[in-house]
Amino acid sequence: MNENKASNLAAQAMLLANQGDWDEAESLFSEVIELDPSYALAYKYRGMARWNQNETSDAYADCNKYLELRPGDAEAYRMRGRIKGKMGKHAEAIEDFSKAIEHGENDDNLSISYYLRGYAQAALKKFRNAIRDFDHAIKLNPDYEYAFYMRGMCKTHLEDNAGAVADLKKSASLGCDEAKEILNQIV
Repeated sequence: MNENKASNLAAQAMLLANQGDWDEAESLFSEVIELDPSYALAYKYRGMARWNQNETSDAYADCNKYLELRPGDAEAYRMRGRIKGKMGKHAEAIEDFSKAIEHGENDDNLSISYYLRGYAQAALKKFRNAIRDFDHAIKLNPDYEYAFYMRGMCKTHLEDNAGAVADLKKSASLGCDEAKEILNQIV
């Protein structure tokens, strides 16, 4: 009985989350967990709801619980890596993004995992490593405007001005306003 009720509540919570009603979705996912503490997806999606409400430490706890129940989920590793990055734990974020890449070979969002790992590498001033990750992201998604932007920014730190300008121009042509602003300042 509780299993059916938990499933029905989870479906309602997903609808609310898809509509951007994060507070109510979080509340319903919490009810699901009360009914069935082993309902792994409730932790994952409550964590997403909490993330979207800037409840970083609670989102982190939910990601950890979900990955304890279901290790190997690329999306959950990616989300936990984003949380760690927001907490300033970039080296730990890189570990999670690496796990997302490892477990995400069939993941449509693999380019995002490479991008996010590159972003964390850049935050640690590991610009060459970051560029390699942005290269992978671009190879998987040739229209990834922010990967071009971040790769260009990393190239400026390595004094590859021609490469930086080329990447920023490509990013701007794909619609990245940040790249357009930078180009207006340097060109």
